[in-house]
Amino acid sequence: MAQRSNYRAGIYVNRADPRLLVPKRLGVGWTLNAGRPAGLAFYLLIGLVSVAALVAGIALPLLAP
Repeated sequence: MAQRSNYRAGIYVNRADPRLLVPKRLGVGWTLNAGRPAGLAFYLLIGLVSVAALVAGIALPLLAP
């Protein structure tokens, strides 16, 4: 089980932990280690896709004839 102090805003961040997937603190399943480059890249990619979808959802209806 991962230590509680390694969670920041519900996201597991521990650069010293070599695991990419760690057990969730609450419930059943796994979460990504944002302290690893691949985990951080995944979270950044999800953030960029979310912002792009939001911008497209607002801008496209305004540009439609």
